[in-house]
Amino acid sequence: MKNEMLLEQRSKQEKLFKNYLSEISSAYQEMADFRHDYRNLLLTLKLKIEVTGDKELKVSFRKARELVKILKK
Repeated sequence: MKNEMLLEQRSKQEKLFKNYLSEISSAYQEMADFRHDYRNLLLTLKLKIEVTGDKELKVSFRKARELVKILKK
């Protein structure tokens, strides 16, 4: 009886742990996808600035890059 309860409790803990790992993995993948998309956006903006010489866009680009540096700390 006691062993059955222990096995059931362990099974529940394993299931919770697997769900937790799955959620962490999913969150990590979402963050990686976001970083990828954000880098592509910044690259596109940089190329647009180089081609057009748009000064307002250049200021916005600098601010975005500064934010990235702050967030990396």
